[in-house]
Amino acid sequence: MSRPLTATPESKPLVSPGFIWNATLIIFIFTALTLALSVAGRWMGQRIAMGGHTTSTAPTTLMIAGERLKIPANAMRFDSQRAGGTLERADLYLLWPQMEGYSTRYRQYFNDAGTAEKMVFVTIRPSSMPMDMSQRLQPVYQRLVEPEASRLSNGLTRFKFAGTTRYVGELLFVGDRIGQDPFVVRCLEEAAFPAGSRTCMRDISFGGNLTVDYRFSAALLPHWKELDAAIRGYVETALAAGG
Repeated sequence: MSRPLTATPESKPLVSPGFIWNATLIIFIFTALTLALSVAGRWMGQRIAMGGHTTSTAPTTLMIAGERLKIPANAMRFDSQRAGGTLERADLYLLWPQMEGYSTRYRQYFNDAGTAEKMVFVTIRPSSMPMDMSQRLQPVYQRLVEPEASRLSNGLTRFKFAGTTRYVGELLFVGDRIGQDPFVVRCLEEAAFPAGSRTCMRDISFGGNLTVDYRFSAALLPHWKELDAAIRGYVETALAAGG
């Protein structure tokens, strides 16, 4: 009578089902991780290449000081503000004279410090003063500038702030406008700054709730009328779109 067959080391399977299952699971996990890293790498690569910019022109709805605005996402400098909602302020960057935000077509102007004269930086914030820069001309600035003034060919008059004031090292430019408050802007004296730096700053009141600050290169001063009108029009459009 034959003895029952028993498994010997030689007769056991070389690869057990458990080993196959574990190996398959490891391969699956490794493949998933590789795919995830690849996707993440491409995503991070795109983020780095964009440098924090976005090409999306989808309108972002903001609420600042009770005022509702709609602004294209690519015009907003900071990713944290592109989600919209109630904000303390909104920071924009716009290409002059197109008055457009970031795009692949114009990306060199947003990434190259050497083209600063093409960029205008805008901040929309709650009003903190009863008067804007134009309204401060008579009661404030004219008391602080030196009496000598220079009339420029671009229609502006240039004043220098007295050395005893808080604005020492700055220049004041004033442009008369028929039927409007004068254009008033302060600019740093540019001797100590690279050419094209955004050394000029102006603020405008919108209603009683908002103030719009904008900074630009002194190279744009010859276009002061068009620039100021464009900034006003941009913000008014954003307010109208916000309803």
